[in-house]
Amino acid sequence: MRKGIFLGQVTTDIVYYVSHYPANNQKLKAERQLAFAGGPAANAAVTFAAFGDQAHPGLWARPPSPGPGGPERSPRPSGFGD
Repeated sequence: MRKGIFLGQVTTDIVYYVSHYPANNQKLKAERQLAFAGGPAANAAVTFAAFGDQAHPGLWARPPSPGPGGPERSPRPSGFGD
């Protein structure tokens, strides 16, 4: 197994589910929210780990929870960020 460290931009991708596409200037309440690690460094690390290698991001930080219960988070591949 190869090991890799990934330095670079790590962002948070947030996906909101709504009942329909909003019209101009219409406000909607999201039915569901999901948060995922994103950005070039995180995406490269996830791909590296998906091929059976051990990825270690240079910096791993989770965003603060947006409220009670917080967003659902996607599972990380084994060995990612440990």
